[in-house]
Amino acid sequence: MTTSARRLFNRPYLEQIVFRVTDVRRVPEAAERARDLLAVRHGIAPGQPDDFFVREPEDVEGAALETSSTLSALLLAISIVALVVGGLVIMNLMLASVSQRAREIGLRRAMGARGSDIGRQFLLESLFVSIGGGAVGVAVGVAVAAALGAAGVASSRVTWVPFAVALLACVAVGLVFGIHPARKAARVDPAVSLRGRAA
Repeated sequence: MTTSARRLFNRPYLEQIVFRVTDVRRVPEAAERARDLLAVRHGIAPGQPDDFFVREPEDVEGAALETSSTLSALLLAISIVALVVGGLVIMNLMLASVSQRAREIGLRRAMGARGSDIGRQFLLESLFVSIGGGAVGVAVGVAVAAALGAAGVASSRVTWVPFAVALLACVAVGLVFGIHPARKAARVDPAVSLRGRAA
C-alpha cells in the first residue's frame, strides 16, 4: 500500500479511509472516536486545527444536494442566456427581413392592408422561426439521448415535460423578440417603400 501510494500517486499518506458502522444510531459516536484517534496519531494538541476531516453520511448528502443545486442554477443561467441570444438573433433576422421586403410591405399597404395586418404577419413569422428552431433542437436532443443510451454511455428517459417547457419558451421568445420588428414593419411608409426604401 505505501509503495503504490508513493510510486503511483506520489502521496506518502492515505487519501481516505472508509468506516462501516453496523448500527446507524452509533454513526456520530464512531465519527467522534475517529476524530479523536486521528488527532492523537497526527500529534494534534487540543485547540489546534485538524489536518484532516471526517465526513458523516449527512455531510455527504448535504454536499451532494449543494452540488446539485449549484449545477441546476448554472444550467438555468446558461439556458436563460441561450434564450436571450436566440431571441436577439431572431430579432435581427426579422429586422433584416423588414428592410429587404419593404416593397412587399408597401404593395400590401397600397392594396388595403392595415398596419396591424403587417405587424401580425411579421410577428407570426417570428413565432414560426422560433418554434421551428425549438423543434430542431428537440429533435437533436432526442437523437443525442438515444445515441448515448444505445452506446451505453448514459441512460436516458424522454418525458413530455421538457417538450412542453421548450414549446412555451419558444413561443415566449418568438413573441417577445418579434414585437420590435413587427412594429417597425407596421410603420413602413407605403409611398417610400414602393420606391425601394423602407422608412
